Amino acid sequence: MKILIVDDEAMTRRMAQMILEKAGNDCLMADSGMAALEILKQEKVDLVLMDVEMPQMSGLQTLEEIRKSDWGREQKVVLMSGTIDEAVQNAKQNQGVIDCIQKPFKVPDLQGMLEKVNN
Repeated sequence: MKILIVDDEAMTRRMAQMILEKAGNDCLMADSGMAALEILKQEKVDLVLMDVEMPQMSGLQTLEEIRKSDWGREQKVVLMSGTIDEAVQNAKQNQGVIDCIQKPFKVPDLQGMLEKVNN
C-alpha cells in the first residue's frame, strides 16, 4: 500500500515509516494538515495515517477537508492520538475513519491497523 503519514512530530513519522515500510508498504510524509492536503490533491494514496493533535490545522479539521473534496470522500483514514476521546470516536463513527490508534504506538498496533484496512 501507499500510505501518507501525517504528524507534526518527526520522530513519530520516522517510527511509523520504519514499521510500515518493513511490512512492505511505501510511505509519504507530511508534517501538517495543510501539507497532507497538498499531497492528497496530487497523489493517490491507499491510506492516510494521521495525528489528531497538530498545530494550525488538527487532524480532525484535515479529515473534514478531505471528506469535502471530490477526491477524498472514500479515502481510507486511520487516526492517531494520545487520548481517544469523544471527538475521535465521533470521527470514527461519522466520518468513515477505519481505526484509531493510541500514541505512543507499538509495532502490533500498526500491524493490527493494517489488517483492519486490508479487510
